[in-house]
Amino acid sequence: MFAYPSREVIQETILFTRGLWQAFLIIGIGPGLVGAFILFKRNRCMGVALVLMFIFHAIVFINYRVVDKELMFFPCYLIWALWLGMGYQWLEEIIQKIEIHSIHKPKYSISFIALWAMRGLISIVVVFSFAWKYKLVDQSDDWSTRQLGEQILEQVEPNALIFGYWDVVPVIEYLTLVEGHRPDVQPVNRFLVTQDDLKQWIVREISHRTIYIDHPILDLKKNIRIVEQGELYHLIQIKPN
Repeated sequence: MFAYPSREVIQETILFTRGLWQAFLIIGIGPGLVGAFILFKRNRCMGVALVLMFIFHAIVFINYRVVDKELMFFPCYLIWALWLGMGYQWLEEIIQKIEIHSIHKPKYSISFIALWAMRGLISIVVVFSFAWKYKLVDQSDDWSTRQLGEQILEQVEPNALIFGYWDVVPVIEYLTLVEGHRPDVQPVNRFLVTQDDLKQWIVREISHRTIYIDHPILDLKKNIRIVEQGELYHLIQIKPN
């Protein structure tokens, strides 16, 4: 949290702005700003709340040093989508008012054409966004996570204890708890265990069961050897001669 120096914060802010720009295909920026203003005028509490949510959420994750932070901006995109809808609704209401108060009402007036042109533009943007973004988010052919979990369960010994972070343990938990594969294996999420408790756990269990870990701990006791084995590291207790 707040791990960047000021120069990198500027760079991360630019990346966030660029992501917002690309997510709404440029033309959604203006109507989104209009929608935020309109919502503020119609419902001040809701308008202020969404602005604060957007700003503070963006600030937190712009300054958050993690590799997958793009996914964490989704609440900002959701709020912008609400503003965008409000902005387009306001534009449509304005065009309809012009149509109603028009003295001369030909069959196809300028306001009538503008209204349907705007609706057509919105439809085109939605369809184009779907066609363009779908290939970027379609993971239906990506089985790498399941394959990783299955490989790990094939390689570990019976009654194994596996310590790992979010990229390893959840799929093992799913395979063991939901699908019933290798119920003898106990996966443990390292995010839920302090470093000291983790080391004590390893020392307590290593004498009577096999222990694996996704990333080695450097300051373990000297009588514990770390051996790379497939996708994990095998912790082996060295017995004195």
